[in-house]
Amino acid sequence: GKVSGSPDGGVAKVEKTCLHGVVTAFTGNFDGGRDVVIETLKSATGGKVSGTVHKRVAFLVCDDFALNKRTKHVRKAEKYAVPIVTFSYVEECLAQGRQVDKAPFVLVPPPAPVESADQSFDESDYDRL
Repeated sequence: GKVSGSPDGGVAKVEKTCLHGVVTAFTGNFDGGRDVVIETLKSATGGKVSGTVHKRVAFLVCDDFALNKRTKHVRKAEKYAVPIVTFSYVEECLAQGRQVDKAPFVLVPPPAPVESADQSFDESDYDRL
């Protein structure tokens, strides 16, 4: 984003990234890095971070833990066919200044367990904004 000689005369204004206006959601703890993930997503998309997963969400940023726990966001993403990607996808988009191919970053959740899920795990911590 630090390209000099911008066509608009270099007026300092809010830089619209390649993900500006893209609706995203996230789930996970990201090894304690959730705040960084949230801030990055908010600044990259212009605040388009959804607290829920719905049909208009472009992609769900997820970590391995939330993926394997199949949090509510993960299950909703499956239901609505929303791509589930690693945070690296967002970083790569921002690094290249364009929306790169999601394929290398797509996460596939494990099949739903037949037995009841472990109820002691409070997944709301991972989905809340």
